Amino acid sequence: MKKLLLLLTMSLFVLGTTLAQRTVSGMVTGNDGEPLIGASVLVKGTTAGTITDVDGSYELQVPEGGEMLVFSYTGFETQEVRLGASNTVDVVLSQGLTLLAGDGSAGKTSLAYQLAEAVTNGDKFAGQFQTTKAAVVVVELDETFIDATKKFKLMGLAPDVERFHFMWDFSPMAFPELRQKVEKTNAKVVIIDSLLRAAGGEIKTSDAEFGLLMYRLNDL
Repeated sequence: MKKLLLLLTMSLFVLGTTLAQRTVSGMVTGNDGEPLIGASVLVKGTTAGTITDVDGSYELQVPEGGEMLVFSYTGFETQEVRLGASNTVDVVLSQGLTLLAGDGSAGKTSLAYQLAEAVTNGDKFAGQFQTTKAAVVVVELDETFIDATKKFKLMGLAPDVERFHFMWDFSPMAFPELRQKVEKTNAKVVIIDSLLRAAGGEIKTSDAEFGLLMYRLNDL
């Protein structure tokens, strides 16, 4: 009788443990419908998580008490989804704002234009890295409009002009204008050329003004 009672107790314990967790699966895609490979899927407040496969699919064991899934992917906005009765959770992530800034010489402006061309057309950057088609804002402080036009022709670049936008003047006080430009064009990529000039001139990266610029850029 004792053995039977013990066996029954152990069976109930296993059953209780099984019922305490659930398996959730689904797909993670971008707003263009393409699967996101290697997207992070975490159970909020726990260490349980996984990443999506090559087709954007995932499967995750959600521990007891897990109520929210957090989906994230580089360059896309993080999304939290509360679990309901269904064990299938498909998510579409919207592309976030990607900020690129550089300084110095050695062809950084040409590189910025090549990246802008790839993004506005949804092509591969440098022939290797697939981009998502989106609008781009280039804050150009190292070249004039005439210089940029000549460089585009020499490099044979053909960006989508409807998605390619320039700002030819910028200062640390111009963040409202930059924010308005991003919102008006629905830009997903902002390229600043050059970073130190955008910070207000000949300053060092250790200066307080530079730190303030980085803080405000992060808040765009």
